[in-house]
Amino acid sequence: MDSTEDNKQFEIEQLLSKINVLEKRIKNIESELGIKTRSDSYYLDSDEDKTIEVDQINEEEIGLESRIGGYGLALLGTIVLMFGIVFLSQYIHNNGYPLLSSLLGYVSIGGILFLSYFTKKKVPHLSAMFNIIGQFLLYYITLRLHFFITNPVITNDVVALLLIFFVIFYQVFIAFKNKSELFAGIAIVLTLVTGVISGITPVALSMGPIVAAGSVYLFFKFGWWKVMLLSLFLVYLNFVGWFLNTPLAPAPNEIIPYHYFCHFYLMLSAGIFSLLCLTKQSELISKNFILGSIILNGFNFSVLLLIFVTTFFYDDYTVLFLIISGFCMGYSILLKFRSEWKFAPAFYAMYGFMAISLSVYGIFKLPYTFLLLTIQSLYVLVIALWFRSKIIININSFLFVMLLITYLANLVSIDIINFAFAGASFITAKVLNWKKNLLDIKTEWFRNLYLFITFLMVLYALYEFVADHYVTLSWTITAIIYFIYSVISHNVKYRWMAIATMIAAAFYLFLIDLSRISLAYRIIAFLFLSVISIIISLYYNRKKAIGSDNNEE
Repeated sequence: MDSTEDNKQFEIEQLLSKINVLEKRIKNIESELGIKTRSDSYYLDSDEDKTIEVDQINEEEIGLESRIGGYGLALLGTIVLMFGIVFLSQYIHNNGYPLLSSLLGYVSIGGILFLSYFTKKKVPHLSAMFNIIGQFLLYYITLRLHFFITNPVITNDVVALLLIFFVIFYQVFIAFKNKSELFAGIAIVLTLVTGVISGITPVALSMGPIVAAGSVYLFFKFGWWKVMLLSLFLVYLNFVGWFLNTPLAPAPNEIIPYHYFCHFYLMLSAGIFSLLCLTKQSELISKNFILGSIILNGFNFSVLLLIFVTTFFYDDYTVLFLIISGFCMGYSILLKFRSEWKFAPAFYAMYGFMAISLSVYGIFKLPYTFLLLTIQSLYVLVIALWFRSKIIININSFLFVMLLITYLANLVSIDIINFAFAGASFITAKVLNWKKNLLDIKTEWFRNLYLFITFLMVLYALYEFVADHYVTLSWTITAIIYFIYSVISHNVKYRWMAIATMIAAAFYLFLIDLSRISLAYRIIAFLFLSVISIIISLYYNRKKAIGSDNNEE
């Protein structure tokens, strides 16, 4: 009996030991997963659960109260303090003490910056707010040494501007030292504001490229995308402000009499922003941000360029667009080899093509611009094949259709242009079929579109080119050519074009020719159309009998 009890005791001890090991393992797993365990009893009664929920609600209320009281009131207090110093400085200046007003302002700024340093460790958020309003006050007091006052302390414009830019450089230094995107944004805003306030056109316009270069550099160095977006908006707004002669300027509401090379500063700014395409792909830089920045840059540039051209260069814009197209085409080639963003080369290439189109229009005017732009569409196709870009194919197809609609809407028919549209669409369709694997085109939509345009424009070109009584004959001959080419190329699409052309010829014969051509021409047209129709019909019957459609594309 004793041995049996000893064995049972031993088994119980082993079982308890294994349970303890399992508990330890479970606790380790819970700690690794971050799961908070309750007390050893595992369960709490309902009263304890209610107590925990009440405590959580109280903590949330206290947290909200703390944020409003600690941060909200601190922000309110610092803003009120800033305006109080501004009004005090203005009050002293209005009483005839401009120098004392400025000195008091700088002393107040020193006190605020000291408070910022003193509270840096104990109350960091209050320290940051003191620092921010100190920087704004430093800029404002320095600005008031010369601008917007009747009795300036500094009478020389250049000296006053140098002091203001010194303050901005100090803010840039702080941004670099503390790696603060906020102070970089403040410096950018104040730089552009200074350019407008200066009232000096070269200074105001040059601030655009300077800020663009600075923001792009900061984006490359620190990845500060918020500063980048802010600059993309404010730089172009700066050009609008200059053009409208904003009320911030010393002499507002005066018409800008001369362009002052504003287009040069505008193109330089857009070109600097374009350097974003050279950034490397990383987890910190998203594709959507780069794409959105490029589109925003292009849109802002296009709107302002349109305003400047229609205002200052309405009669002489050809060279300007040739320069733009040259830059865009050259830069697109650079991006093809240097950029990791595949959409970037296509974007700049298409913008270059559109700039060339405007230059062509400026040189040749209508209607012969249509001829050159039709030929240009083939050049765009070559570039699309080189870049292997479906984006360029899509945009080029859309522009080609819009060009054709515009041409037909002008109600001016020129034979060489009509045949140029037909030829360009036919060649494009063939090339798209030939290089569809290279372009990774998985649909026949584009090719069918160009073949449809070919079909329509051939009919229209022949209708305008040949004499009235030869229209039906010329269309019938065209159908024969389509049919023969379909047999040679084993392509059913051209047989469909042949059938459609025969139907069009028949309709034209019955609806138009019967009422206006002589009997001799009617006989010839009817017999010719009849013979060709029967021959094609016999061909289809023969094909049906031997089933030879296997090799068709």
